[in-house]
Amino acid sequence: PPAPPKPLPPKPVKNNYDGWIGFGGMLLIGILFYWGWQTFQNQLPAATPIPSTAQTTLAPGSLIFQDAFDTNTNGWDIGDYSGTLVVGKQTITNGKLRWEAKALDSMLWYKLPALAAISDFHASVDVQQMSGIRNAETGIVFRYVDPDNYYVFEISENKFGLFEKYTGSWKTLMSWESTSAIQLNASNRLAVQAQGSRITLLINGIQIAATDDNQFSKGKVGLAIGLENAGDQAVFEFDNLAVRTPLAINTPVPTLRATPKSTSAIATTPPRSALATITPLPTLEPVKITNAAANWSPSMGNGNWYYVEGNPGDYANWQDLRFDPSLRYLYCNGGCWRSNAEGDFVRLDQFGGHPGQSHYVGKRWVSPIAGSIHGLIVTRMVESGGNGVTLRLIQNGNVLQTVSIGGDQTQDLPITFDTSITIKGWLMMAVESNGDTNHDHTVFDMTIWKNP
Repeated sequence: PPAPPKPLPPKPVKNNYDGWIGFGGMLLIGILFYWGWQTFQNQLPAATPIPSTAQTTLAPGSLIFQDAFDTNTNGWDIGDYSGTLVVGKQTITNGKLRWEAKALDSMLWYKLPALAAISDFHASVDVQQMSGIRNAETGIVFRYVDPDNYYVFEISENKFGLFEKYTGSWKTLMSWESTSAIQLNASNRLAVQAQGSRITLLINGIQIAATDDNQFSKGKVGLAIGLENAGDQAVFEFDNLAVRTPLAINTPVPTLRATPKSTSAIATTPPRSALATITPLPTLEPVKITNAAANWSPSMGNGNWYYVEGNPGDYANWQDLRFDPSLRYLYCNGGCWRSNAEGDFVRLDQFGGHPGQSHYVGKRWVSPIAGSIHGLIVTRMVESGGNGVTLRLIQNGNVLQTVSIGGDQTQDLPITFDTSITIKGWLMMAVESNGDTNHDHTVFDMTIWKNP
């Protein structure tokens, strides 16, 4: 544990000198000192009284920080982000902080506003998951010291949990537990109060749990989202963030038994040992089979994905692309698949690609299973301009869906589908130019689940 606070250093004392001064000398020094002090005092402006501690103490619930996200007055670091664990985007729009994320690995992503470290507080925020995988996580980071030391209070579906990251390792303070306080498919107001070692959790004004932990006594407050697996996607919206002095909370709450500090840690996200018992939501159970971006590879066939080009209208025939490790363009940092016919103009990267003048560009998946499947395609233009592209979903050479993506479609466009497939049957996302290939680089990714 951190070292305890050190005592304040003693006030300086006068040095003791050997020797002495006679009475007359002392009297003369006293007169000169009094005259000089009076002259100095007369030249000073009138002093402003310093308020006492009692005068500056804030009442319970006094506002320290707030953000209604009408504008970015608090300087949130918004915009596109691409890293080793996640790609995403944050915007402030329609009075909300909108947070879009796609995991490249298991991750917890947090943001801290321009607020100094604080000891005792009551923090609250409204948050709603707008789309994405149902077991995505969101919550409040608090008493944040540095990237390896902080607490996080999270909800996921109808469960909540409290976790501590200490010296880079995760420890469970409150394991995932169901609560009826969470409103499914709706906005929820999350709140955490930290006062001394006492941590109290509230959802929609209902006090759901409390515990004691003295690992961190002070730190910053922020917002967080989490995704468990590569390829998982989610969109959240936050509103009405407020940090106040602690409220008077009188309702007794039994302290939950905390997992011992020796709980094993995982690399990037808090433990989710109770996920198997989550009460199903009225949505499709996500038994994931594959994700195109997560299975991206410089080799054909990884995860049963293949990278092709072909003539628009002829989807039963195609030509394989070739991988060029030297190609550098947008997401082609480690190379891209490129055309044999049109050079690097037709190219495919981990998240999408660019069609050619006369060829579509496609990602083709060959099924290792038979049965009913559910799919989600997420697509958008990388930049606005041009006249957009056409995306077609192909199954075994036949068009299942055709979607026109406008040149100004820079927000994610979700496309869902359900179909039956056989072993070695295949699906393909094919992107075609609408005639003008300028600004045609397109994000298109597909996730497939097996229906129950």
